[in-house]
Amino acid sequence: MLSYLLITGLVLLLVAVIWFASPKLSPIPYFPTPDSDLNRIKQALGLKAGSVLYDLGAGNGKIVFQMANRQIKTVAVENNPFLVLIIQLRRLFHPFKPQIKILWQDLLKTDLTQATHVYLFVGPFLIDKIVQIIEAKPHPRLQRIVCYRYGPKDKRFKKFSSRQWPIFYRNLKQPVQVFNRNQQ
Repeated sequence: MLSYLLITGLVLLLVAVIWFASPKLSPIPYFPTPDSDLNRIKQALGLKAGSVLYDLGAGNGKIVFQMANRQIKTVAVENNPFLVLIIQLRRLFHPFKPQIKILWQDLLKTDLTQATHVYLFVGPFLIDKIVQIIEAKPHPRLQRIVCYRYGPKDKRFKKFSSRQWPIFYRNLKQPVQVFNRNQQ
């Protein structure tokens, strides 16, 4: 019986490692946002009553759970089923679970029409694709985009203006880029 459990555990571990390591199955490596930067990110997001935050590539949902409250809705978008399971389990015990929505899908196919804010901590190869998607369609409610560590190559959106906030992480200066909607 013990050997059966050990073999089952090793097989599950191997499947998880392959899933996280496979670019086909999980194109974004999982790096959680450091706890030490949460307050600064919260400040950069500038969420207010009625805000709807989309975390594209939500990982374990840390940002979603930190930002959700009675007046702020959050949406975790994650493609990796193991991380979606972790988010689902964490949601069960969150005091504001009705304010938290979880989408298991490709973040590049996410409908952002309800978003007022978007948080991105994804690899640099995805940022420019996300910029193209956001710029291609009207998103009338979207007011702010916050990129942690990586930002667009040309450092701008056409419809949004940028400013950088320095954040210190493990003695390295990591930028948080804040993009606000340009006034028409």
